[in-house]
Amino acid sequence: MLPPEHRTDHLAKLEAKLDECRGDPSRLENLTPEDFHLIGAYIQIFNFIEFNCRRSIEIFALAGLLQGRPARKPQRTHVSELIPSMKVVVEGMDARIENISESIAKLDEIELRRSFRNLLAHWAARRLPGEDAIVLLSMDGSDSKQLFGTDEPREDVAQHAILNLADIRGLVVHMADYERWIAAKVSEWYLRFLPHRA
Repeated sequence: MLPPEHRTDHLAKLEAKLDECRGDPSRLENLTPEDFHLIGAYIQIFNFIEFNCRRSIEIFALAGLLQGRPARKPQRTHVSELIPSMKVVVEGMDARIENISESIAKLDEIELRRSFRNLLAHWAARRLPGEDAIVLLSMDGSDSKQLFGTDEPREDVAQHAILNLADIRGLVVHMADYERWIAAKVSEWYLRFLPHRA
């Protein structure tokens, strides 16, 4: 899953700068150590979010709260099924104990921002020269299908995305709060639904 595109005047200027580099891709710059740190931080935040989502699925399965495949094989739940499966359970929780609307909103935000993790983890990145922005490149057919409606990549054409590094910095701070929330929530759910194991 790719994040939604948000076209701005600034992004149009960055696209024009990328067009200037198309004839000579070597003009794209290597990432700086700070860029690697930032990208790695975002990916690791999401790795821990996913880890705690999987812990939630395990708790819900052991407590008999899940249905379907996640209930039978919680460890094999596909990453795309984690949040939807969790939301079904949360929606059925006791509203006197669980702030259901808040938990659903937080899970929705996690799911929305997961697409940026996928982009940063799986696409090749270079800096746009003279800009606080990166270009991400892919030749993956599944990305091509989402972008162009076909899983046949266009010949000799890479899919690309441009991200402002300031936006990634903001996402790191933003999602760190969600990482802490889901970690605390998993402990709370464990004690609530599996007290005999505590």
